Amino acid sequence: MVKLISMNTKKYQYILFDWDGCLAKTLDIWLKAYRIAYGEYGVHPTDQEIAHHFGDWEAPKYYGITDIEGCFNKIDAIASKDLKKVDLYEGAKQVLDNLKMAKNLALLSSSPREIIKAALEHNQLTDYFLVVLAGEDVTHHKPHPEIIEKGLELLKGDKNQSVMIGDSRKDLEAANNAGVDSVLFYPPSHTLFYKFDELKAYKPTFTINNFEKLLQIIK
Repeated sequence: MVKLISMNTKKYQYILFDWDGCLAKTLDIWLKAYRIAYGEYGVHPTDQEIAHHFGDWEAPKYYGITDIEGCFNKIDAIASKDLKKVDLYEGAKQVLDNLKMAKNLALLSSSPREIIKAALEHNQLTDYFLVVLAGEDVTHHKPHPEIIEKGLELLKGDKNQSVMIGDSRKDLEAANNAGVDSVLFYPPSHTLFYKFDELKAYKPTFTINNFEKLLQIIK
């Protein structure tokens, strides 16, 4: 059972959000894209097997697919359309509505800028973030701290007043590497994609299972 970890005594001013699997419900989109692409190669792993290898750039080879680059190109092409019109997690928009006037918000994603731009427009979020960084804006992706450090530099932010909200080990590890606090977003739907005990090993400052609880942390 996921519980909120302690109450916050800090006053966060710089709020850093991940996109995929955090604000945006993209994990099921990627799962579907993998399933279809693998099927075109004649292999049919279970959803659990596919999810287990999310983020692994050699994942296709575990199923005997030697055309790794071609497979990922298929996956990206299949997912692209849906990613541009992705829905937000329940409560995410309301939380952003509460925060955007009082806090400094940044969106830090490894996804391509074209995808992020379209998805923000679709969800009417284009004016919510003071800083938006996409995959092509950094040399090193999470868990490297570059995207957090660059985001805070653009915000002119203080690490001691900053918090990173994410759903994956890469988000949590990037926050640790950058020296900022972190919030693990772990709703019930994420049990297919991540093992809670493995994420907890990265010692997030807080853990939430819905966005309403985020407002208890970020006041």
